[in-house]
Amino acid sequence: MRIWAGTRLDLVSREIADEAGARWLEVEVRLASDRDEPVAGAELRFDRPGGSERCSTDTTGRCRVRLRMPAGGSAPWVAHFDGAERLRPCSASVPAGAPRTPAGHAWAVFLPLGLLVAGMIAALAILAARRLSPLWRTWRAARRRRAAAGRSDRSGAGRPTGIGPRRVRVLDALRFRPISGARLFPATRPDASPATTDRDGWAELPDRREPVVARAPGYLSQTLPAVPQAAGGEPPPDAPPPDRLELLRSRDALVALLEAPAGSEKRPAGAWPESVLRIASRVLPPAEAERVARLCYRRPAPPDAADRRLVEALAGRVTAETQGRYPSPQEMLEALASERPAPDGRNESSVKRPAETPPTGTALQG
Repeated sequence: MRIWAGTRLDLVSREIADEAGARWLEVEVRLASDRDEPVAGAELRFDRPGGSERCSTDTTGRCRVRLRMPAGGSAPWVAHFDGAERLRPCSASVPAGAPRTPAGHAWAVFLPLGLLVAGMIAALAILAARRLSPLWRTWRAARRRRAAAGRSDRSGAGRPTGIGPRRVRVLDALRFRPISGARLFPATRPDASPATTDRDGWAELPDRREPVVARAPGYLSQTLPAVPQAAGGEPPPDAPPPDRLELLRSRDALVALLEAPAGSEKRPAGAWPESVLRIASRVLPPAEAERVARLCYRRPAPPDAADRRLVEALAGRVTAETQGRYPSPQEMLEALASERPAPDGRNESSVKRPAETPPTGTALQG
C-alpha cells in the first residue's frame, strides 16, 4: 500500500507594472499530486534573500501571488511546499516573467495618431466640399436646363414644322422657376395684343417669324429672337426653335452691379454664399451698403430720388468695356417700379433663402 504521494508545483509568471511604475511578478501556482490530483488548502511559501510571501491553494489546487521583481543579478524567488499527511514536500524556482511588449499599451500611441489622422481627413473633406460646391451647383443648374429643354422637346414633338403657333416658356434666370403673368408682344408692334404666360410660365404666340419682347413685373425685359426660316418658309432642320426665355430680376441685377469688375474685390473660388449687405460693404460706404440691402429686400414700392441716385451710382462703376453686359439704370428703375406684391401681401424678394446663392455678375453673361 502506497502511503507517501509525490507532489508537483507548476508555476507561471508574468511581469506587470502598477500605477506608480513599480515592476512586479504575478505568479500563478498549481499544486497537484503525481496522479494530477489537485491539493486543496495547502500553504505555499515564496522565499528569497530579503523577502518572503505566502499563499494558500483553493479547491482546484491553485493560488495567485504578486512578488516584487528581483533586481538584476539577485537571487530568484523559490516556492516551497512543506508537505502534509501522506504528501511529500516539494519546491520550485519562480521563472522570470516574460519581458513586457509594447502591444499592451499600443493604444496610448495609436489612439492620438488615429485621432490626428481622422481630424486631417475631416478637414480635407470640408475643404473639398467648399471647393466643389460651386461646381455642384453649376452641374445641377445645367441638369435642370437640360431637363426643361427635354420636356419642351417632348411637348412640341407632335407639332408641325411649318409656320404656326410658337410655344414659349418664361423662367427666372437664376432660380429656373416659371414666371406667371409675363406679357409677350412682338418687338415691331408694341401696341399689339400681348400673350400672357400661365402658372407654369408657358404662352402661345401666333407668329414665329418676328422677335418677341417679354416683360414681367420686377424683371428686366428680354427679347426672344425670331425662328430662322429657310427659302421655302420652313425652319432649318438643324436649328431647333428657341422655346424658353430667361428673365433677370431687377433686384438680382443690383447685386450684379455690385460685383462688376470695376473696382470690386472678387470672391475666392469655392467661398460660401454671401449676403447682399456683405457684398455691398466691400465696395460702398456703410450707409450706402445698408441702403442697397434694404432696396433688395424691401416690399415693392416705387423707387424714390435716393434710390435713383444709388442705382445710377452703381451703374457708374461699370467700365466701358463691360457696359453692354449690364442693364442701364433706366431699365432697372423701370423694373423696380413695376414690382407688385405677392398674393399673400409679402414680397417674394424680402424672404431670405439661406440655401440660395447670391447672384453674381457672371449670371448676366449667360
